[in-house]
Amino acid sequence: GEARPFESDGANGGVSSQAPPEKKAIQSSRAVTGENGPGAEIPAQGDNLQGDDLQGEDLQGDDPSGEEPAASLQPECSIYEYIKAHTEDGRLPEGFNIPWVQGMWAPGAQDGVYLYHMVPLQPDPAREQKILEALTIMSEAESTDAADAVFDIFEELEEKASIVRLYDEIIQVIADYQANLNLVNLLNFGDWLICYGVSLLSVKLGLTVISPFNVPFVEEVMTEFGVYDEFTYYAARVLSQGNWKTGNEELFALAKNVRGWGRIHAVEYLQPETQEIRDWLLYEGANNDIVSQYSADVCLQKAWAESRLDSGL
Repeated sequence: GEARPFESDGANGGVSSQAPPEKKAIQSSRAVTGENGPGAEIPAQGDNLQGDDLQGEDLQGDDPSGEEPAASLQPECSIYEYIKAHTEDGRLPEGFNIPWVQGMWAPGAQDGVYLYHMVPLQPDPAREQKILEALTIMSEAESTDAADAVFDIFEELEEKASIVRLYDEIIQVIADYQANLNLVNLLNFGDWLICYGVSLLSVKLGLTVISPFNVPFVEEVMTEFGVYDEFTYYAARVLSQGNWKTGNEELFALAKNVRGWGRIHAVEYLQPETQEIRDWLLYEGANNDIVSQYSADVCLQKAWAESRLDSGL
């Protein structure tokens, strides 16, 4: 069945929005030295999203663009901290990119090509078992030493399929095997990936893993990462689920504040709930820095263009 958000107080890792789990000691052999390096303690369920002390815990999962960062471009902080430091009034500067992960692709372009120009992945029991193996490692991890094994699995999977193509499958595996997973630990591990990761793989994997969880900090995370075209798709998927009171409004704000592939993804999932949104979709929604045809049809449909013409508006 369809994967649904988790919000339970049940046994075996049920997620509660009321009581965060105990803090875990997090460390990884792929981390560089720093205040949050090996042995550092990290808060649970979003407490580490305050922007303080985020330097140093750098996850070195391979960049899925296939481009190796230049030797001189070493990560100076986490991707989360870098984005937050450059965000002003809900948007990033024109031409913003993250220098140590920027390869031959514009932000969000590779995921866009996968989503719009490649056929969906066919079911593969072997791939599902690999995903389950990685999620189980994350679920049972007592420290971030487990990150090495998780990256090994997803780097192998990415040779054939990127995280964005695995998105729905990962969420479905979480839903199907939730009784066998410690969901609190899984949520904390995903949270750690997005807060301290320096590679696209680590952040996208973290965003995907936390996306089914109906706990407050997930909404905050998505709005903070969604301002960057590389991650807007992941924010749009979550904010459009209808589980958040202001989710569609926040997605509308993101759609207006991104201009590249992020706008294409945001428009795809934005619900035309108000006249303001419908007007914006009609007049601005397809105006992006990529190709307007990606969004033109969906904008016309969501703006009720045909009925407007029929009524003479």
